[in-house]
Amino acid sequence: AYLRPETAGAMIGAAETAKLAVDALGSVDLGLGAAGILSKLHEVLRGSRGAAALVCVVDGCELEGGGVGNVELRAEHCDVRANVDAGILGLRVRKIRPFAASLREGTRLVIYSDGVSGRFALADLAGKHAAECCAFLLSRYGRARDDATALIADVRAAP
Repeated sequence: AYLRPETAGAMIGAAETAKLAVDALGSVDLGLGAAGILSKLHEVLRGSRGAAALVCVVDGCELEGGGVGNVELRAEHCDVRANVDAGILGLRVRKIRPFAASLREGTRLVIYSDGVSGRFALADLAGKHAAECCAFLLSRYGRARDDATALIADVRAAP
């Protein structure tokens, strides 16, 4: 799961919000699916400053996902049409619409916040380690006046 605490508001801070979400994700039942996991996060984050999040549950090469807030998902080597709904987990969420996609081994998922410009080409990330890709996106495409987060996940065959 990708989670970015919101910076607006004067309730508990971003670090505390992130900890609440990480603790909840550590014990969440993946059988709930992406929409169920996001609903659980919404409940857990009530009273916090809230967060944007995108959850992907990958089983083999099948992906089920869902998102709330200013986050985006792009995929290399396959077509993934991510539904990311308006709102802020913990504060206001109207509807969570899950999406699904069939992936293939080697698919690279790129998840990023609105603090990263989407003008990058996925080809710019090819052959680079995931951590190197995140650093590249943040340094080259991060917006100076916004917080920015990026997450890279590579789909591999199950052992």
